[in-house]
Formats: sequence, C-alpha cells, structure tokens
Amino acid sequence: MTLMKTSILLATFLAATLALPVQAALPAGAAANFSLALTLKTILPGTFVRDADGKFIKGDDNQRIPTGGNTWQIVKGDKETSYSEVNIKTASAKYGIKELLLDLKDAGILDDSTIAGWSVKAITVGTSSDISFFLVKKGKPSEDITDHLDFDNFNYDEGEPSASSFSLNQLITQVNVDEELQSLKYKYLSTTETLTGFSINIDGIGGKLYGLVNLSQKVAVIKPALIILLSNASMPVMAGAFDTAEDDDILAKGSIKISGAKVVADLSTVLGDL
Repeated sequence: MTLMKTSILLATFLAATLALPVQAALPAGAAANFSLALTLKTILPGTFVRDADGKFIKGDDNQRIPTGGNTWQIVKGDKETSYSEVNIKTASAKYGIKELLLDLKDAGILDDSTIAGWSVKAITVGTSSDISFFLVKKGKPSEDITDHLDFDNFNYDEGEPSASSFSLNQLITQVNVDEELQSLKYKYLSTTETLTGFSINIDGIGGKLYGLVNLSQKVAVIKPALIILLSNASMPVMAGAFDTAEDDDILAKGSIKISGAKVVADLSTVLGDL
C-alpha cells in the first residue's frame, strides 16, 4: 500500500546507511490526522411505470412502481403517437469520519459499543513513504485498518501516464571519521501531484475515489542518524463510485486529507498496545 514512491533513492540510502535501532516499544515514525468529507449523490426514480397505453400501473402491493423512464404508444385510428419520458431526481448525503467509524463499528472492525473518542491516524515508519491507517482511542488497543483504507497510484486503463508534477529541495552534509558518522545536516522537501485513487472497503461498503492528490513530504532529524519522513496529503475527490448498505453506484465528491504530521520518537505513544 504505497501512496507515492517519491523517496528517489534517498530513503533507501538513509535506511541503509544512517538508520540506527530504536530502543522502544515501537519504532520512531510520524503520525498524522486523517479526515474525509464526501457528498454522496444517489440517483432516484422520478416517475412510475406505465402500461402500453401510458397509464400508471400498480404492483402486487397495490402501489405504483417507481422508475426512471417509460416509453409507450397511443393509437387513434390510423395514427400512432410514440411517447418517451425520463424523470430522475437525486438525494444527497454526507459521508465523513463519523459515518466511516459507524460503518467500521457495524462491520465489527471497530470493537467498541460507541464511536465516541475514536479517530483515524495515518502512520509512517522511519523513512518509508508507505502509509498505514489505524483506529485510535486513548486507553483502547489500536486497530490496523490499512486493509480497508488505501491510497494507490492510478493510471488510465489505456496505460497512459497519470498527470503529475514534482519539485524537490534537498541538502545533505555528512561528516564521517573512520567510517563513524560524526555529524549530519539535512534539509529535504518534496511535493508531488499525481492522479491517484483512494479505496474504502468495509464489507462491501465504500468504493474507489479519484483525484489529483498533493503530497508534501519533509524530513525531520532526531539525533544525527534517526531520520523521519513526514507526509501530508490533500486530495480533492473529482469523481468516484460509492456503495452504501442501502444503495449501490452512488456518485461521490469531496475531499480526503492527511494533515498535521508530527514526529513520534516512539509510535506506541500514539498507538498504545497493538
């Protein structure tokens, strides 16, 4: 599960040559807030089924049958007139963190009697750009939900490359004496924009959302050889198909954000006991 592989050999270099073991319950990394604000639009039928003469008919329950359109013909003498109608309407609903947590609870993934106090954190470890998602609540065991939330690079089915831009600013000064690292100065900031997909999958609820994600990464240094990559991202959702427990093929728009990334010298202070 990779959001962007933008470390461009830098993360590999640091992980291989600079990273030192961390004596803690969990390794050092970065923790960020995850949020989403979606508007789900459902297409609903706006009229009722007609018979061949254009008259409304009723079903077995003696109620009219909803539909999005009809065609019928009326014959008068030697004149036949054809009619066609399309009538649909839309219903909108909000889908944010609250709704996400409720779906996770209903699916038994969030194991609690209430969603109060729960949040979703985006976690990276060391110099890795891979993002994992965790359910977090103070005093409760955290739950890895990366199988249910997932950023992934997206390319058109025809194999066309995704639209992207890239900028990088880096400065590394390293002093070694007898192959021992003595000092390190480090400055690194990258920004990318790539057409990306974000998947939500909670026992059939969710779907695939698409947008041009803006990923900003920078490096923090804890002690000379402990390097942490912080990732923040914003993704305006341009289009997407979404399924809920009640309806399928719902149109989705809105935004997804990973924000406020902070260095955590020991991830257990955020995630507690896993």
